[in-house]
Formats: sequence, structure tokens, C-alpha cells
Amino acid sequence: MDFGNVSEKTKKGYEQRINRLNRDGFDFDSTLENTKGFLASYDTQTALDLLNIILVLKRNSGIDVNAYRNYRDELNRRMNIERKQRLQSKKIMKIPFFLQQLQKLFQEGQWYRYVLNYLCFHLGVRNEDLDFSFKDSGTGNTLVFKNNVVVYTRRKYKTVKTYGVQQHVIKDPQFIEAYLNIDPSKIKIPPQIGSYLKVRLLQSESDMFKAHIQFLEEKGDTERIRDLAETRGTNVSTVLSHYNLNTEKYVIS
Repeated sequence: MDFGNVSEKTKKGYEQRINRLNRDGFDFDSTLENTKGFLASYDTQTALDLLNIILVLKRNSGIDVNAYRNYRDELNRRMNIERKQRLQSKKIMKIPFFLQQLQKLFQEGQWYRYVLNYLCFHLGVRNEDLDFSFKDSGTGNTLVFKNNVVVYTRRKYKTVKTYGVQQHVIKDPQFIEAYLNIDPSKIKIPPQIGSYLKVRLLQSESDMFKAHIQFLEEKGDTERIRDLAETRGTNVSTVLSHYNLNTEKYVIS
């Protein structure tokens, strides 16, 4: 079957979905209404996956697929609401309480934990970004003190090919104090950084980011949401669809 100019991986995915539709008894000549009825028995994500290949086949057969695209948009909206409802059911630490706990780390002299959580919160960085050295080696991620500020350089993170090397100058006196109290010789980050950070972050970086976005959305702080999206290395639409816990409104259109 000709799927056009797509990768082998995409073709394989299409074939798997077609096989499932055949196995489940789908009539490929079905009208849109019958298609909706057929897909109603699946969860929203599966229905979307199957609808996508149905849309491709209809389009390749010369059928007008505008109504199918509208139905796909409807399923996408439903999936986003379901995702956010699942996130809302999770026990994610509220930002005011998180900030209290962050300050507590500083007061207790847990300098390294304070620095990790500070970076994760204020810059929205991911786990991989927190794998940094304390020397300006010119490679990898580095966190160094120079000219009375701390410079955080990220050369290795998930979306570096899109957003490039990012450098953040941190002037916060409390952060600088915490940084200067860290003994780098005692910091040994293992290859599996996720488990390492699990016991050092106040909550997972993704949950922290979700809570922060929700907090800012409730305040209507559009500019700060855009800043966080930029420093994390993602676009605002992704932030709103995947990390915003509010299902009713977006502050950025």
C-alpha cells in the first residue's frame, strides 16, 4: 500500500494500525458517523491513532477529509482534558509550600539540594540538565562562579538542537552563598541520574514544572510562562497542552 513519502518507521506504524482495524472488523468504506460509532469503544488515544490512519487512507482515495480532521481535533481536545484531569488527581506539591521547603533546605545547610531544586524551579530544567560540573570545561553542563555571579551553561539537554546552548547568569545572593558552600569533591553523579535526583529533589522535575505552570496560569503571568518555556527548551503550546493543570482556560492563545 502506498503511504506516500514517509519513513519506514511510520509505514510500519500505519500497517500495524490497519491490521488492528481489520482484526476488529472495521469497514473501510464506512461513513464518518459510522466511523465515530466504531471508534467510540476505544480509549481516546487509541481512537486518535486509528483515526489518523483512516484519514490517510480516505485522503489517498480522493475523499474529502475535512470532516475527519474536525473529528480528530475534537478527539485531541478530549485527550488534553483527560490528560489534565489525570494530572490534577496526582498529589503535586503546591508552589507556596514548595518555596517554604526550598527555603528550609537553605536554612538547614543542605546546599547541594537547595541548588538543584532552585535551578529546577526557577529555570524549569529537566533531570539531564542537572548533571553538571563545577569547572568551566567548555563541554557538557557547567555551573561555575566567576565575576561575583554563578554562570549555569547547558550544552547537553533534551532540545539543545532546537534551542542551542543556553547560559544563565544567577545573581541571587542566597543561591551564590549555597553554591560556594558546596564541596564539589563530594558530588558523584551516577549514569542513571533519575534515581539519584529522586531523593534530592523536593518533587520530580516534571511535577515541579506542572505545579509552577499552574501557579503562573492562575496569576495570569503570561510573560513568566513564556520565559519558563524558553529556558526549559520547549514551545509555549507544548507547555499549555502537556503541563498546564487547568482544563478550563489558557492565558496564552
